Amino acid sequence: MTYKLHLIKQLLGTKGKTYCVYWLLFEQAMKLRPLFFMLVFMSASSSRSETPNSLENVNLTSATITETVVSTPIVSPSSSPWVKPIRLRKELPTVIYVYHDDPDPKAVFVPIGFMGDFKDLHLELGSREHPKEGKTCIKVAYAGYGSRDYQWAGLVWELPGNEWRSAALGGYDLSGMTRLTFWARGAQGGEIISLVRMGGIIGHHRDSGSLSRGPITLTNQWKIYTMDLTTIDLSHIAAPFGWTINRLDNPNGATFFLDEIRFEK
Repeated sequence: MTYKLHLIKQLLGTKGKTYCVYWLLFEQAMKLRPLFFMLVFMSASSSRSETPNSLENVNLTSATITETVVSTPIVSPSSSPWVKPIRLRKELPTVIYVYHDDPDPKAVFVPIGFMGDFKDLHLELGSREHPKEGKTCIKVAYAGYGSRDYQWAGLVWELPGNEWRSAALGGYDLSGMTRLTFWARGAQGGEIISLVRMGGIIGHHRDSGSLSRGPITLTNQWKIYTMDLTTIDLSHIAAPFGWTINRLDNPNGATFFLDEIRFEK
């Protein structure tokens, strides 16, 4: 990179120096982009909320704190530039899956929101290593190398088209669902998921509400985790499920499994 900048200076003189400055600024901005996504994803848990269930000064990176559940204030649709939310059916089914089996032709959301050191992640959506139910489960191997120097990585399920890039689609109206449940286990036990989150996308197609839980220390046995949604506005949800994991909590990396991620009435 230094050689390229030197060559530009030699060829273009004073103008070349100006272009080099622009290039360096652009390069730094690209490095900060995943950090912005992480802040968006964790914003409700790291700032003070006005709702009774929220907590102040929640540390999302320390493995020593007690697991917490944090909700964000409801945003009124009248003040938000939303696309009209999509209703899955006139009457919602009893269960809406984020993940059930792979492949799943009925899947509404897809895992496309990679964050942080995403090159440290190996994702297997159709793992057959002792799924909780059905034929497959999700296997996540986190190397913890810090391949992009962020020391954390994460993944969010979204609508096809990626809501962070201002997709034409809006969110789904999941009003009436009362809880989000998922099963998780570690390959060895002791693996720590920093944060699990429902909602949290902001911008033109932002989610109407969000809920966070973590950190979660896993065992080597399947365990169900439940997030109460009864006080959360679900009228416009574009990112129903996501998680982050970091190197501080898992210095030697971690392998964990997820299954049966679903909304229930």
